[in-house]
Amino acid sequence: MFQNSTGIYDHLVTLAQSLHIEVTEDMLDGSKGGLYLFKGKRTLVINKPLPLDQKIDMLVEVLKNEDLSNTYMLPVVRDLLGM
Repeated sequence: MFQNSTGIYDHLVTLAQSLHIEVTEDMLDGSKGGLYLFKGKRTLVINKPLPLDQKIDMLVEVLKNEDLSNTYMLPVVRDLLGM
């Protein structure tokens, strides 16, 4: 369905949100970001200026630690997650 990185990124963000992980991009000084527990919610903060492929890598690393067994995802995303 998606042939471009932007579509893959958007699908990964939607997948994270379906698992109750908020994804936000912000200007971070000297950090690429990470997964935080903020006000009782899991939040993945991504440094806005990062290249898209690095943003995708961050999402993939977070999602690899989740139970995705009953979750629909595109085949290309399933491949990225090593499933």
